[in-house]
Amino acid sequence: MALSRTWFLLGAIACLAVVLVGCDGDKEHKIVDGGGDTDTDADTDADTDTDTDVDSDTDSDTASDTHTASDTEGDGTLGEPCWNEYFPDDHPNAGLDDCVMELDCIGTAEEAWCTTECTITGEYNSEDEELDGWCCGEMSNPCDPIRYWMPETMDWRCIPRTAQPANPCDTELEWLGTNQRCAPICNGPDLVHETFCAEHGEDNFCTFQCDPIDGDGWCAFEAPAFAGGCCDEFLSTDFCLIPELCS
Repeated sequence: MALSRTWFLLGAIACLAVVLVGCDGDKEHKIVDGGGDTDTDADTDADTDTDTDVDSDTDSDTASDTHTASDTEGDGTLGEPCWNEYFPDDHPNAGLDDCVMELDCIGTAEEAWCTTECTITGEYNSEDEELDGWCCGEMSNPCDPIRYWMPETMDWRCIPRTAQPANPCDTELEWLGTNQRCAPICNGPDLVHETFCAEHGEDNFCTFQCDPIDGDGWCAFEAPAFAGGCCDEFLSTDFCLIPELCS
């Protein structure tokens, strides 16, 4: 079996969409993951990356990719479904070939494909006929992601993570070409805080979890955009909140 350079098995994406009456008593609130991915990186050097992004988006821009494992060859070439020992035995692609040496086999519990790295998150492939309609998505460490061309069924990862704390964010489950997820808070390549997109009526803003013991000023210290805000309960969890949501 040919071995690819890097193998990724993505976990299922959890989307928290619980509705609650918030601080002002008449607005609907939700927390939607603004970032995240839960990836397990297993490569031939036995390195393992585990990160806990939380995102809830799926792309459906101008892409027209209709590849499925059932209608392709699975011979390990570009754009074909694949499987290797890092995926479970009950994976839908179990028994298919691994990718040829210059390609990587990436996927989720439902699918896996032979692909290559790309450079710009959200960009569409215009060079490889086999990857027509595939977009450039992020995997692994949210603060230092590896980018791969991904099919339409995985294109939520193509939504750029550029929305800053306390700023507006999008909650669509598909890549629309202009929407953006919440950017992680990083110290270089190290994740400091994972972020979430909080829905406050018709207004969304990026936030992260906090501890009231640290005081309201902690949020502003971690992200100056929260100046005047607070650390308070929001959907049964403590988050940094914008001023109008503070008691």
